Amino acid sequence: MESSRAAWVQGIMLVGACVAVALSLVWRLQRPFDTDTLAVQVDKLQSHAAEAHLLAGNAAEDRLAPKFVREHALQLAERVDDVDQKLRKPAQPGLAPVKSAALQAGNRLHEALLLLGRDGQRPRRHPLGFDALARQLDALHKRLKPQD
Repeated sequence: MESSRAAWVQGIMLVGACVAVALSLVWRLQRPFDTDTLAVQVDKLQSHAAEAHLLAGNAAEDRLAPKFVREHALQLAERVDDVDQKLRKPAQPGLAPVKSAALQAGNRLHEALLLLGRDGQRPRRHPLGFDALARQLDALHKRLKPQD
């Protein structure tokens, strides 16, 4: 009888702990961006833009097969889209302009990667501006984290 009561108490405690963990995760996911979490997303976009710049440069100089360029550009576009989706969360007061600028740069980066993904030879004909986007995103990151 006593072991059955102990099992019920342990079961209730386990359910309570699971509910507490779930609530803390929901709260964390709904929390607006702070400087550190926004800086991480901006840094990811900057990294993707720099990688896209290298990819486009190598494609323009015929160092890479067009099929590879197309596939890699589409993979990068997916990663950029993932970051863009995360940037749709609200930001803390004062960070909204930086978040908005990052989201706009991410959208432009995504569109340029889709263009490159459709035509792996495009950089030879029309520059896609990956370098400028990488510099813009780096400047945004420095606004968020001047000490880095």
